[in-house]
Amino acid sequence: MTPGHDPGSMAGHLFSKAVRVLLERLRPALKPAGRLALLLAVGVFLTVNLMHKEQQTRPAQGAFSAYVRHTMVTETDSLGRLSMELWADAGWQHPDHSILLRGVHIRYHDARQPKPWLLRANEALINPDHTRVDLHGDVEAEVVPKGRSVPLLLDTQALTAWPEEKRLATEVGVLLHDKTGSWLRAQSLSYESNGLIRLSGRVRGHLEALRR
Repeated sequence: MTPGHDPGSMAGHLFSKAVRVLLERLRPALKPAGRLALLLAVGVFLTVNLMHKEQQTRPAQGAFSAYVRHTMVTETDSLGRLSMELWADAGWQHPDHSILLRGVHIRYHDARQPKPWLLRANEALINPDHTRVDLHGDVEAEVVPKGRSVPLLLDTQALTAWPEEKRLATEVGVLLHDKTGSWLRAQSLSYESNGLIRLSGRVRGHLEALRR
């Protein structure tokens, strides 16, 4: 199916145009969490109205108030700088405003860092106030600690991220590695905003000379 005939692609195109106009008018009154809720709400409205006759595969558990697919969301900070980009194959919004996403890719930008944070997973659940993201299934994360230009890469099956606090944690086994050839495996990991990494359980690996 070509993009021009894909209802999800059409919704995404209309979504982008509508959101640009809405945000220009409402940005001063909205906090970041409110802007994300508005963006997803507009995307849901457009997609549902374009696709209400199309059969979809939905999660079996829980009640959902809205559905959207093939969506892209961007957020800016108070100075108009890009702060977040999100792509998802599908998304469901709970009545409490938490959001379940499938096939998700999130990029968090920080003007103080040379490279953005990257999060990818088969599934992600964003909590109601959008301060925490629980990722599951083939999770990949890429972070750049302060003072380093070489990103750290994390591979695991479950990861919790607090994007605003720049924190990550997992307890289901993790591979931490970088492009220098260094790698560490551990049962659990916590990553703090200051770049401190705590590993626990059985830890093994190989470390190359540190390159900044």
